[in-house]
Amino acid sequence: MKITDRTGDYDFELIKSVSNSNLKGKLVRVSNARYQNIKIVTKEELSEARTNFRQNARRELEGMGTLFLEDQKPKQMVRETEKKGHNPIELED
Repeated sequence: MKITDRTGDYDFELIKSVSNSNLKGKLVRVSNARYQNIKIVTKEELSEARTNFRQNARRELEGMGTLFLEDQKPKQMVRETEKKGHNPIELED
């Protein structure tokens, strides 16, 4: 089974399928290190953090020497994407 998006940016291929009966009784381990120094936030705080990231990411990258071509998308399109909580793996109209 293979799944690819229209642009070819994301390409997933199932290489092995395992029956549920083969997994019964097996443990999945998650490292505790992933949950140390966490900060619990509200939905509003997460939204604000995303907005701040988007507003500052370009400036931070330019500060590290990254050069950008002029944006190809109209500003209205970018604003709509930001409103949706942009996830590049999701298809957009």
